[in-house]
Amino acid sequence: MIKKLKRALGMEVADGRPGADVIGRVSTSHSGNSILEIGRFNEDGSWTKVQDGGHIALTPEEREKLIEVLESHRRYKVIELGDTVTVVGDEFEVLAVQYLNATADGGRLRGTVLAYCDRKREYAVFTANPYGEVNYGTYTHSSQDALNAYATRIVEHLYPHFNASPPNLTFAHVAERDKLTSDA
Repeated sequence: MIKKLKRALGMEVADGRPGADVIGRVSTSHSGNSILEIGRFNEDGSWTKVQDGGHIALTPEEREKLIEVLESHRRYKVIELGDTVTVVGDEFEVLAVQYLNATADGGRLRGTVLAYCDRKREYAVFTANPYGEVNYGTYTHSSQDALNAYATRIVEHLYPHFNASPPNLTFAHVAERDKLTSDA
């Protein structure tokens, strides 16, 4: 893990070029800003901070924008709570989402999305692919049926191999001690 982090920060250059520019260290200031310390790669694998302006300070807003830009360079897009997904011309608001790193799809992220279309007053459960697209919808007007389909699909995605079958979910019996009650 440390080796991976060092490579990501630029402190471990694959071809070992002394003098290469690197981000030597990332820290946080007392005011909450992120500080990127800039330096040069040394022959012995260490780094030396640049003397003139050897750091970049990022405010929390700038840091989030940088992260957003860097994330856009990834090959996949993660759907988040509150996002809107469009399916066959209808817009669905994401109510819940669960991502799994399923090995059957090459280690890419595969998600299960519970969404609601206000125009149609309809719930849907989708499978999200690594590119942020949704497909394989299950549609219903019942919130309970939608939650059951969502839970079932999450469990199915835990068992992506053909030689393993997921357990059957049942909502037939809930012990009295586990039932939710209200104070009203």
